[in-house]
Amino acid sequence: MATGAAARRYAQAVFEIAAERSELDKWREELAEIARVLGDQEVHAVLESPRVPFVAKQELLRRALPGLSPLALNLAYLLVRAGRLAIVGQMVETYGQLADANKGIVHADVVSAIVLSDEDRRYVSEWLQKMSGKKVVVETRTDQNIIGGLVVRMGDRVIDASVRTRLERLKRNLMTAGGRA
Repeated sequence: MATGAAARRYAQAVFEIAAERSELDKWREELAEIARVLGDQEVHAVLESPRVPFVAKQELLRRALPGLSPLALNLAYLLVRAGRLAIVGQMVETYGQLADANKGIVHADVVSAIVLSDEDRRYVSEWLQKMSGKKVVVETRTDQNIIGGLVVRMGDRVIDASVRTRLERLKRNLMTAGGRA
């Protein structure tokens, strides 16, 4: 089974429990804490070790995750027992997306050739909100290969307004128009 599919299944199950109990934000916090503890190299090494009995791993988790709800602690135990520590980060991210979607929030990955100013980020966010009808959280990164403009990924939608793509399109048009003359 692919780790992405497993992460989605775990995230979906947790989301359903959290939604049923109206605890979406509480679970977001608890999952972040689980990811933080399981991401610690020393803790991770102990939890992955076949030499350490599961009872000792449970005790380590119980001590490392004080204040966690019993259900969240059981999830941590389950992830360790199932050997699924590698999916924790992706599971937490997917859960966050599900919880945000439930609140009408979508995430947009915006790639630009230069670092966007706060004003530019606000403008892009407002533009995407008008387009989608939802609140948009913009995450930006740079890639000089796009030359200029933006490439936006929002869910499974891609908006490519980069100079690089426009130049490639122009080149294709010139090449095909040249054969028709």
